[in-house]
Amino acid sequence: MVSGLLMTLEMTPKFNGIVRKRLFDQIRNSVLMHAQVEEEIRKLADLKQNIEHHEEEEGELFPLVTSRMSCQQLTEIGQRMHDRKASLKTQMAA
Repeated sequence: MVSGLLMTLEMTPKFNGIVRKRLFDQIRNSVLMHAQVEEEIRKLADLKQNIEHHEEEEGELFPLVTSRMSCQQLTEIGQRMHDRKASLKTQMAA
């Protein structure tokens, strides 16, 4: 549809060159903006899906792990995760 409008606009002799160029640029910018919004919407949908999947995994995995591991094992894993997080923060800050 937009390409048809642009072609019609380009072929319409009653618009002088400056007006035609301004209208052409406005339509093109509108189309580009619409494409960027659609991309952001797709990214947000992906993020939502990843969060929901993460919550499902936590709901299934955490109870299983806590029922099968000792308190000492859980503490060691927690400490390793804490140390790794601190290491990554240091790397990112550098």
